[in-house]
Amino acid sequence: MPNRRGTLLPNGQVSRERYTLFGNIYARWTLTKILVEVDEHTLARAAARLGTTTKKDTIGRALELAAQDEATREAEARQWDEWADGVGERLAEVDWDHAWR
Repeated sequence: MPNRRGTLLPNGQVSRERYTLFGNIYARWTLTKILVEVDEHTLARAAARLGTTTKKDTIGRALELAAQDEATREAEARQWDEWADGVGERLAEVDWDHAWR
């Protein structure tokens, strides 16, 4: 149920929608505030590696990288599948008598 602070989700969290203007196009995304326990040493190491200065930025950047890595893996898997699907056809086109000389 929306209110001035956001939408109350079934799990008790409040979801906030944000809008940004890119040229003449509005982009919408939803932010959810959560409470999690994070190891301070690991967070500090991540911040140093990512070059971030706040906990929020460090966690946000780490999540972006994790999502990007997953998208990259999925794209690479699709490319591999496409290549593997065509192997039989490519092998059939090889002039094997000439290939073994």
